[in-house]
Amino acid sequence: MKTDKRYYIVSFADSDQYAYEYDVPQDKGVRPEPFAKIEARLNAFMRDKFPGQSFAYFTSPRAVEVNEGNTKYASLPPLDEKALKEIEEVLAREFDDMRSVNRLNSNAPWAEV
Repeated sequence: MKTDKRYYIVSFADSDQYAYEYDVPQDKGVRPEPFAKIEARLNAFMRDKFPGQSFAYFTSPRAVEVNEGNTKYASLPPLDEKALKEIEEVLAREFDDMRSVNRLNSNAPWAEV
């Protein structure tokens, strides 16, 4: 199966930016979804860490396609296993911080603060 390559700059919530290279399948029956597996992994991680919560903002990729060899983005780290572990840590910390701020900002008389 023949493939083309696409290059993306991607981040999740307030994580760092990473360079991501995606092989686009040329099979007409295959719909390219470059971030589906990554997003599924991050969703599974967050569901395990924060069961019953909603966190789509945190696990949805923010991606921009760039031209191959664009020197402006050459210094970005690749989106690999090491980067995914770092992103998981950042997302968990951000989500926990958001929940803490929401609890503190609650001014209902029955709030559990």
